[in-house]
Order: sequence, then C-alpha cells, then structure tokens
Amino acid sequence: MHACGHDGHTAIAAGIAVVLSRLAPDVGVRILFQPAEESIPGGAVELVEEGLVDDIDALLAFHVDPTLRVGRLGARVGPITAGSDVVTISVHGPGGHTSRPHKTVDLVAAASRVAAELPGALYNAIDPRSPVVVAFGSIHGGDAPNVVPTDVVLTGTVRTLDAELWDVLPSLVDKTLGSILALSGAGYTLDYQQGIAPVVNDEMVVSRATTAIRAALGPETIVGTETSMGGEDFSNYLAVTRGALLRLGAASGGGDLHSASFRLNEDALEVGIHAGAVALLGLTHT
Repeated sequence: MHACGHDGHTAIAAGIAVVLSRLAPDVGVRILFQPAEESIPGGAVELVEEGLVDDIDALLAFHVDPTLRVGRLGARVGPITAGSDVVTISVHGPGGHTSRPHKTVDLVAAASRVAAELPGALYNAIDPRSPVVVAFGSIHGGDAPNVVPTDVVLTGTVRTLDAELWDVLPSLVDKTLGSILALSGAGYTLDYQQGIAPVVNDEMVVSRATTAIRAALGPETIVGTETSMGGEDFSNYLAVTRGALLRLGAASGGGDLHSASFRLNEDALEVGIHAGAVALLGLTHT
C-alpha cells in the first residue's frame, strides 16, 4: 500500500526535475531524494552532514494530505508539524511475592502512575500556550500473576510545536518522573531520544511559493492549514537554511496516513509536479 505517500513524493520530485530540466535547464534548483524519512532522527541528517544543503538559499517540501481535496495546497507560516521524541522509561525495584506487597515495591502500580500522571504533570509545568502531547504505546513487565516484577518498561512519544520547549523537554521529563515516583520507592532510568524538531515554515518562502502557485494554478489553489502533532524530519534541513512544508491535497474518499485504509489519489501527482515546478521557479527569482 502507499502507507504515507512517500512513493508519491518521490514521483513528484522526479517529475519536477524532468519539467525544470526541459523548460528551465539553467535554473539553480537542486532536487533531494532522501531515504529513511520515517526513522529517528531521519535520513535528512545524513544529507545535511554530507553538505547537500550548505549552499541552498531556500527549501520547499510537499507532503500529501488525505483530508484535502486534489487541486488544493495547504500553507501556513510558523510551526506546521511538531517535534517528535521517543522515551523509554524503565521502572525498577527489588521484586517479590504478591502475598507480601509490603515487603517490596509494587512496580506495576508505580508504572501505572507514570502512564497516568506524566502527561498531566508536564502540562501543568509548561506555558499552556505551548502544547505538548505525551502518549505511551507499550507497557511491559512481569510474567506471573503472583510475582511482583523487578522491572517494568514503558515506551512512548513526547511532542511539541514549540522549538524552545523542545530543547528543554528531556530535563523536564526527567525531573517530573522523579517527582511522580518519589513516594513509591521505585527507581527508574530514562532513555530520552530527542529525535525530530518542529518544522517552522519561513514567511518569505511560504509567500514566494504560494504567490507563484496561485498565479499558475489559480487563486483558489492555496488554502490555510492547521498544525499537526505529527513529526517530519524536514526540520533537520531547516536547522541549516530556511524553507517551508506545504500540504498537497490527495483525498481519495477516506483513510488516514499510516493506516491500512490510506489511499493516495494519484491525480495529486500531476498537481504536485506543476505546483512544485512553478514554486521553485518563484523562489529562484527575487
């Protein structure tokens, strides 16, 4: 299946390269074909380390949007996707028998407190104008109903749209965990993998790209779009130079990204090639 549309993105990028090589062979445009977008910290890190964006003035990316109809592109200035980090929390204690819980540390209860209380405790510790999302995808510990385990492991993600908050989240999560577990007697270790920073769209890049797209495809082509708490490793490029991520309408009757029901409307490929080519030409002319 298409899964998240990256095969479509690759086809669009190849199409833009073909169009510009034929119509504007002397234009200063570089097309990046990047691997490993879905991993943390993402394949963009390797391309940055290899110097592929050192001499680039501006970057532009599209990501298909299954909620937006074909022929529309969603744009916004400022944060558009969230920073995305992975946390692994190991709660540990001496273990024991469930008939004598007073002689050990109830790690299942302690881990449950972490899962239930960490999100709210973080919300209360930060500026409410800087949203943060904490959610756990797995909790594992113990093998027998009458044995208190010595270790329970929780894994999840921490996300924010605020780049400054993203920088301090590792220490804040560590401090908050200590407070939650202080009275339980349980120890813990925190493996905080700071993965992908928020994508913050540059105003100039958005303005020039959308102006060119409107002129070529019509004023109704560009629409506003909301922020997403999903992560996007395009942010690794933006640590080096300015750029913008636009959402490319690809609705096909339902389905969300990364779901078995996602279907890419392939009519979006032609729109993406046309819009991308004219937007890049717009960015190369002052």
